[in-house]
Amino acid sequence: MCGLAGWVGAPKARQTLTMALAMGADTRGGHACGYVALNGRTTFRRYGKSFTALPTSAWDAMLKHAETAHTMLLHGRYATCGIPSAVAQAHPYPVGGLLIAHNGIVYDAEDLAARNKRRYVTDSYELAHLVAASAWDEIGTLSGYGTIMWTDGRSVFLVRASDDAQLDIGETADGSVLWASTAAILGYAAKTAGVELAHQFEPETGMIVEVNSEGCFDTGKRVEFMSEKYDWRDWKDPGDVEVELDWTTDAEWLYWNQNERLVD
Repeated sequence: MCGLAGWVGAPKARQTLTMALAMGADTRGGHACGYVALNGRTTFRRYGKSFTALPTSAWDAMLKHAETAHTMLLHGRYATCGIPSAVAQAHPYPVGGLLIAHNGIVYDAEDLAARNKRRYVTDSYELAHLVAASAWDEIGTLSGYGTIMWTDGRSVFLVRASDDAQLDIGETADGSVLWASTAAILGYAAKTAGVELAHQFEPETGMIVEVNSEGCFDTGKRVEFMSEKYDWRDWKDPGDVEVELDWTTDAEWLYWNQNERLVD
């Protein structure tokens, strides 16, 4: 599945932290990637290849943005539908004034597109329209699973929209907030950047969490996919994923131990 990650605040070693989170997202993605940097203005980039396959110029630009940003969002795409290397299908999606990313599958997204008279692109694109409209009740009628991340240019919003979705959030003593698809990615990135997490947790299913310069908060809103009604055996894999990774000892450990925490 896809990998998502990011941070808000002023953590130390921002460039190293961003690089480590991007590499972590790639262990779950591999087809395409994208990021958002906020620093009073919004910088938004998408690519039809993984973070680790990006040219040096793209990495330099992203890390330069990270150095001056107060917020970074990162997404590594593993395509379960559509065209894996299509830039326009990379996340996040710009819809309704928001930038929206998703990790998971919406099984009945083609039916949703037909009902709304839209050409079907990807399941995440259909989901993005519902998120932009705050159509939480309608999302609750969909069969699927996953984690959703979006920003309005001021705050970041995160939700584990099903019991089997993965998301870990960490907070530092200075008030910075970090997150990633798994505890292992989050812990690995924090350790690599020398960032000490004072607290690390998995939010409860359905809770929409808001993250901004003031900290991490429960918005009081809830959204959760309807339980799955499709058999995984009916799902068709779009093909093998080719990921160019620097298999250091830490990266190899990270790949094979996705659910292990490096910090308590």
